[in-house]
Amino acid sequence: MPKRILAIDWGEKRLGIAVTDPLNVIAQPLAVLHPKKTKPVWSELRDLIKQYDVQTVVVGIPHRTDGKPGETVELVRHWIKEAQRELPKSHIVEIDERFTTKEAGRLLHERGITSKAQKGKLDPIAAALILELFLQSQKTKS
Repeated sequence: MPKRILAIDWGEKRLGIAVTDPLNVIAQPLAVLHPKKTKPVWSELRDLIKQYDVQTVVVGIPHRTDGKPGETVELVRHWIKEAQRELPKSHIVEIDERFTTKEAGRLLHERGITSKAQKGKLDPIAAALILELFLQSQKTKS
């Protein structure tokens, strides 16, 4: 059985987490982690990676609508460098996450969830959309 893939919608206050099913076909929203300077999320991420038997971690890179890197790209890439040190057994991949948070908000809104009530629900859904983009990109490569 293939190892699972985990996706992260990175944010300074919250990390949305999604994971594939055991066959790496379906992306499932999983959790929200809350990084703090006094309590990094590395231990929680290592626990999730072990629990779900994850080999690949996909991190969304925030590009602007014109395709150029957004303002937070350097922050995310710095975090990815830390992740490579903290999660050495994981293969970390970047993917363009353009519009995933906006799309996640639209999906929740369609389900009748107000913008105010979306907090905490939005990030894992955005991570699942990032994971779906990655899975689609892998299909087109094969």
